[in-house]
Amino acid sequence: MTPQRLIATWLQDSSITDIVGSRKALGRLKQGSTYPALVYQIITGKPQPNVDYKNGPQLARFRVQFNPMALKITDVELIAAAIRQLMDFKHQVMVGQNKVVSSRLDNVGPIEPDLDDASIYTQPIDYIVWYYE
Repeated sequence: MTPQRLIATWLQDSSITDIVGSRKALGRLKQGSTYPALVYQIITGKPQPNVDYKNGPQLARFRVQFNPMALKITDVELIAAAIRQLMDFKHQVMVGQNKVVSSRLDNVGPIEPDLDDASIYTQPIDYIVWYYE
């Protein structure tokens, strides 16, 4: 499973969909989207080769950035809290058919107006995820 598909599967959790519904997008929201919404992108990713790769699953690591988007700062905070509850400090959990070895918060930026539309607030939130491909 690719990192994009793993995150898309993870974000099907009701803690996220109860807030943003289906307004989740890889890279960029569709023009005319409503808010609150969630945009995410894979920043980096690479396999972590193991010595016995022929007899076991391949370990991989990636960094994902989430950008909750909303008309109110409190809604951005609500989405960020839901992501943190879902993903931070998780070890040995199954996401779809893949085992996530570890998921940890890496970086949180400030809440600020979106560059494309100053009436919308956003906040960059990065996680490092280790998983078996």
